[in-house]
Amino acid sequence: MVVQIGELAKTAGVTTNTIRYCESVGVLDESACAESRQRSYSPTAIERLDFLK
Repeated sequence: MVVQIGELAKTAGVTTNTIRYCESVGVLDESACAESRQRSYSPTAIERLDFLK
């Protein structure tokens, strides 16, 4: 299952800016961008954000 950044933020209880920040400092793996240029994340990203919170 792959989720978009907005859905990930909602599920994890954080903002999309928080997700982008976590990517920029290296505590969250960078997302895979599809041809539509939307970020997509695996379920492990939710687990990682829960751990970081």
